[in-house]
Amino acid sequence: MKNVPTIHPGEVLRKQFLTPMGISQSALARTASMSPVHINNIVLGRRDVTVDTDARLAAALGTDKCFWLELQAEFDLESGKGVKKIEGGTRRGVLTSLPAASPRPASR
Repeated sequence: MKNVPTIHPGEVLRKQFLTPMGISQSALARTASMSPVHINNIVLGRRDVTVDTDARLAAALGTDKCFWLELQAEFDLESGKGVKKIEGGTRRGVLTSLPAASPRPASR
């Protein structure tokens, strides 16, 4: 793992795009055809970036397709968001081969 703090895509949006470019959240919302509340929730880290949001932000800000999704995925992985803890807190064995599949009954 990195020693860099995990940053939500909303913080990247605010610090690297909105503030330096002098763009308001409302202006971005209009350009991206999104609600200002949605943009604000992303900026505050209350909402995650979805495929639709990525496409809209990319079109409005000129970023590459999947830029925002990649930031979201990195944030989720680094922060452990959405990862279920294994029961008992221990690591289970690594799957080295797949179990044999049962034959399917013939369809009639």
